[in-house]
Amino acid sequence: MFPIYAGRPILESDGFENADGLGDIALVSLLSPAKTSGSFLWGVGPTFIFPTASKDELGQEKWQAGPAAVGLYLGKKWIFGAFPQHWWSFAGNGDRQSTSQANIQYFIWRLLPDQWQIGMAPNITIDWKADDDNKLTLPVGLGVGKLFKIGGLPVKFILEAHYAVIHPDDFGQGWNIRFTVTPVLPALIKDPIFD
Repeated sequence: MFPIYAGRPILESDGFENADGLGDIALVSLLSPAKTSGSFLWGVGPTFIFPTASKDELGQEKWQAGPAAVGLYLGKKWIFGAFPQHWWSFAGNGDRQSTSQANIQYFIWRLLPDQWQIGMAPNITIDWKADDDNKLTLPVGLGVGKLFKIGGLPVKFILEAHYAVIHPDDFGQGWNIRFTVTPVLPALIKDPIFD
């Protein structure tokens, strides 16, 4: 994931400023069984966050790693499931607080004719190092998406709006607008690694 921020509010000594740029990059690598029963799929593996933010305010300046998993139902009319990840910091800027945080993306999508879909895929976040009033962000939302073919490559575009019904007391987000572009790449490994 390559987060790009536009107009992210940052508290400065003389008020709020807006910051634009690239955030910390996250990478997840999941292994799943070659054969599954029915429409249920799952996978497990490691996840990482790299301190790549273009500005200090847009990242945590920490190298982080932890476990990830996904479980989902992939039906003809519905897709739903959850994608939890957790990270602990193990290196980085010593002036910044160490991290222990989770991100749980839950999703439910209704598949419609002509490659359209409607639903939501917000991210619950938990900062285990924050005080009790600032640990949890719990959003709900609604979005619409469509799959296009661009030069023969399927690419999914999704626009969503989320409202955080629970959010940190100190500068927690209320609303979030997310635009996602996901190219559907062919499998690099065609045959199962393990039988």
